[in-house]
Amino acid sequence: MQFQQGELHRVHAQIEFERAEQDLLLRVVQAYFEILNATDVLEAVRDLRTVDTEQLASAKKMFEIGNVSIIDVHEAQASFDRSTAQFIKASSDLDLAQFALVRITGQNPSALKGFHDSVALSPPQPFELATWVAAARRDNLGVQTQELLLDIAGSEVHIRKAEHFPTVDLVIGQNMQQNPNANINRTDSSSIGLRLNIPLYSGGKIGSATRQAMAMQEKTEFELEDARRAAVFAARQAWSGVVDGMAQVNALEAAKSSAHSALASNTIGYKVGMRVGIDVLEAQGKLSDIIQQLSRARYDTLLAQLQLKATVGALSEADIIEVNALLSG
Repeated sequence: MQFQQGELHRVHAQIEFERAEQDLLLRVVQAYFEILNATDVLEAVRDLRTVDTEQLASAKKMFEIGNVSIIDVHEAQASFDRSTAQFIKASSDLDLAQFALVRITGQNPSALKGFHDSVALSPPQPFELATWVAAARRDNLGVQTQELLLDIAGSEVHIRKAEHFPTVDLVIGQNMQQNPNANINRTDSSSIGLRLNIPLYSGGKIGSATRQAMAMQEKTEFELEDARRAAVFAARQAWSGVVDGMAQVNALEAAKSSAHSALASNTIGYKVGMRVGIDVLEAQGKLSDIIQQLSRARYDTLLAQLQLKATVGALSEADIIEVNALLSG
């Protein structure tokens, strides 16, 4: 039983190693995506500040010639100050995101490849939630770990119970005696026999150890069920992240197109006197927000695809290579 338990420990260590590999893959991808997202946010905020700078200069010039009121200048100034604060925060977030990747890899990242705006996101295959849930409940590495721990706990119970059993030892002995004052006075003897050991009472130690092992086995059974439920929850969460994320990306792409049209219309309307400065600022602010949301949604969806595979223990470097193929220099 101890030999079998040792084999279980070996398999358990191997699965723990695989879990660590999957965790590393996800952490690297997440850190990489955080840099890309922070870069997208910084670019969006930079464009917003550029427009705010131009709008502020235009408002001041038009105020000097009496075409707008001081309110327009104050609104343009407030928008410029707000976008400047956002730019500072976005720059800081990018620095922190880069350091997070350095922490994992130990290397300073150079310019990272990003995704095309038209990158196509693929739905999970098979496209059935029940299939993924069943696979997660069965193949999740956390579940496999707990199943092995349950087997180990069961073997420990058998080992403790076996301490009650009698043991038989084969005993072989050889003895030599010699009188130090008489070299010829020497006696040799050999013996062979069986020794039976029947443990009758050891102060309750064996019974206590057995009850402890049985309690640990019961505890491991509950932990196994919890691991299965956690795997199912993780699979459902990742599935929703992929499916809902793709829908959100499509909606935000449409919203981005509409926001561009709204900004162009408000800009033209402002030039011909049909719109005021605040209309242009609000349109540009909405466009910037949508661009940032779209970037976040796209990376979260891609990460959820990898997390979904991890929930069923199927994430590998091949999946990272597949995502890497979507990147462009």
